[in-house]
Amino acid sequence: MFGDLKQLSLKTINAFSPYDVMMVNPNTYRFVTDYSVEIAISFDLDDLLEHGEAYMFNITNVNKQRSPRDMKVRVCLC
Repeated sequence: MFGDLKQLSLKTINAFSPYDVMMVNPNTYRFVTDYSVEIAISFDLDDLLEHGEAYMFNITNVNKQRSPRDMKVRVCLC
């Protein structure tokens, strides 16, 4: 379930991101780092609030590959 989260603009994201970001579904985005680590960013609807929408922000290392400190990931998430 996705709720009513406003879809983010891939054009805007990729204009500033050092990595090519792809949309997997309306609430999940993925990119692959220089170290071949596949990162998924998702906004998952949470039923924490009774009267309103709340989302969990998740960062997942999809292929579970070790990743050195990659400062480009920080830029990608900001």
